[in-house]
Amino acid sequence: ATSRMGLRPTTWLGAAPVFWDTLFNYSSSKHPAVRGYVALTIDDGLCRQQDKSRALVKEVRALLREHGALASFMLCSDYLEGVEEEARGLLEDGHEFGNHCPRDREYASLPAEEFEEQLLLTNTAVEKLLGEGRKVRWFRAPQANYTTSMKKAVDDLGLRHVLGDAYCDDWAVEDAEWVANTMLRQTDHGSILIMHMPEKGFREHTLEVLRLILEGLEQRGLRVVTLSTLESLAEQEPNSQLSRISRSLSAGGTSAYTPGVSWSRRVWCSIVGLVFRRTGGQTTSRQLRQPEAPPVGGQPPGEPAAGCAGHVEQVQGS
Repeated sequence: ATSRMGLRPTTWLGAAPVFWDTLFNYSSSKHPAVRGYVALTIDDGLCRQQDKSRALVKEVRALLREHGALASFMLCSDYLEGVEEEARGLLEDGHEFGNHCPRDREYASLPAEEFEEQLLLTNTAVEKLLGEGRKVRWFRAPQANYTTSMKKAVDDLGLRHVLGDAYCDDWAVEDAEWVANTMLRQTDHGSILIMHMPEKGFREHTLEVLRLILEGLEQRGLRVVTLSTLESLAEQEPNSQLSRISRSLSAGGTSAYTPGVSWSRRVWCSIVGLVFRRTGGQTTSRQLRQPEAPPVGGQPPGEPAAGCAGHVEQVQGS
């Protein structure tokens, strides 16, 4: 069973047993304490280029500090060498680190034993940075390509798989304003936003995306926190997974195994996926253009989101 997100095909049939405990967001109707908060996650940290002078960790750190924001960095262990000092600086500011495997590639095709080795390799590297016996809590499958055997290894390490409900292919679309607008339209109380780490000359535009998103969230009165903080807020209100599934099924609504996504969004995602494949991945914001988004920060929390290019079909509310 495999699931993917982004501009790639999305397959849920058969993937449900793998994803039932994947975290996408916390519904404020079920977890009122998350109102006013969102979690920001940044993938593929911290610098993949051999020339570490091309890292933008300090710039990202300064931008987050300027807005009083905290983030969960999903780290690739192969991209940590040479930026350990910058990583410790992020920890000093209160940010947290998660496991994103050694490199930015798919791991679903690996034999179970080999994936487990790769997962442990990254966990060890990240926990060395954390120090003092602190443990990694979060895992995100690269490219959101996650299988049953991967889940077993993740569970054995005591990690939780997390995706998100506010995502746009910022790694592929260089129109920073459009990406930020799209993600802000998807964001609500308790949302989990997914971005990618900028570097000089590589995804550098995502630094501007980050700035625009932070400004937009600030204008809407949404405070940006880590995954662990959002989880702690959600846990202030008791919520039973089993009772949630039971209530949903008895009401004839969306179950934990059925994506709660409108048909219009599904059609939009299918169209964009087709465009992306036919252009060989060289997709531009003009090709992906949706109905005009409001200015950055211009849509209040709770308004229906227009959806994003191939955005993963999420289960509403953990």
